[in-house]
Amino acid sequence: MYKKILLASLLLVLITVSAFAAAPKIIPISIDDLEDGNVITSPNWWSFDAIKLKVVSAREYEISDLGKYVLDVSGKAKGWYVGGFGMYLAQPVDKYTHIQIDVCGTGENSGKLKIELSEDDNGNKKIEQDISKNYAPTKDDKFSYELPIDWKGWKQLLIPLKEFEDINPGVGNDTWDPDNRNGSGGLIQFQFIVIGTKETADTNFKLDNIKIVKYEGSEE
Repeated sequence: MYKKILLASLLLVLITVSAFAAAPKIIPISIDDLEDGNVITSPNWWSFDAIKLKVVSAREYEISDLGKYVLDVSGKAKGWYVGGFGMYLAQPVDKYTHIQIDVCGTGENSGKLKIELSEDDNGNKKIEQDISKNYAPTKDDKFSYELPIDWKGWKQLLIPLKEFEDINPGVGNDTWDPDNRNGSGGLIQFQFIVIGTKETADTNFKLDNIKIVKYEGSEE
């Protein structure tokens, strides 16, 4: 009997160890760390309207986490609006909790950064858009978070995905569910919109290490 109990205990330990060893780790999704030195490939950012994107050296900042390069974002607002840039992602991110991003402001009038996330609700791995309505999605959800950049110097920000607002209610299923169920492509588009702090203000700030992460202290 003792041998049977010991064998059963050892088997339970082995099963437990194996389960922990096989448990998947939530690896951050890197949107862009700029270390390839450009915004054209890996990934391919699209840009529109008056936005200006330039990869510049991070050498002057003496912050090791920045690597070699950062992204300089600038442009002049017209009617508050400057322009934007984004990328096609198409990955399930339902297990993640935050956007992590390093942001360098140039002062209280650096600008406002709106982060827009478009997810696939009808399972075709693309976002249908109405060109006549400023490219608004017609079948899928779009979520947004607005970040005023009103400081000088670098900050690493953790933005909870649960704080993003559904900005097209009545379209899609009005639920944050960027998974890969039912043929969905998950989070299809990751996009930034830049807004001035004044109607005709110049905007300027820098970005680096843009990631989607799971913060261990958060509930799923």
